[in-house]
Amino acid sequence: MSIIINHLAKTYAENSERQVTALNDLNLALDDHEFVSVVGPSGCGKTTLLKILAGLIEQNSGTVEFRGEHGAPHDCTGFSGSGTAPMADCRRQYRVGA
Repeated sequence: MSIIINHLAKTYAENSERQVTALNDLNLALDDHEFVSVVGPSGCGKTTLLKILAGLIEQNSGTVEFRGEHGAPHDCTGFSGSGTAPMADCRRQYRVGA
């Protein structure tokens, strides 16, 4: 497996009284060269998942493995779309505000 996600969870605290669960107990295994689309309604955790996979934010619990190693890859390609820096890595694009 190229990417293995086990029991991934992410909760955002809006304030001391309210929390928003973006991901809860997500499990996924992807092979090399497998094409996957992440779809769902607004607010269901799609962008949160991509940010965790890119190493831009930390999950609250669970694990992510890339080719047998824990954590985000060091050569992630970033997010595509308008406003992205074409040759920048994902961490630089995130800081720029893409």
